[in-house]
Amino acid sequence: MSKALKEKQENTDNDKAMRELEQERGFQVDALAVRVMKHRKALKFNSLIEEVIRMCTIFQPQISLIKKRIEILIEKGYFMRDDSDK
Repeated sequence: MSKALKEKQENTDNDKAMRELEQERGFQVDALAVRVMKHRKALKFNSLIEEVIRMCTIFQPQISLIKKRIEILIEKGYFMRDDSDK
């Protein structure tokens, strides 16, 4: 195998590993958010983000990831927004 082909293969493997890692982290954030909401029932958005960050010991999640995952959970029907408090 040529050097260029080996580097391309390594880059492809690294990209695949990064996608899998991001997906696993997303699932971890989902699980933490659901756990917090099951316990609290109702919580302000910023408080939910703070709780997820505090509970996540495996990695330091980015706020943008948490927001994105919460939006996905709302779309899937796991969470509901309070109509009186957007």
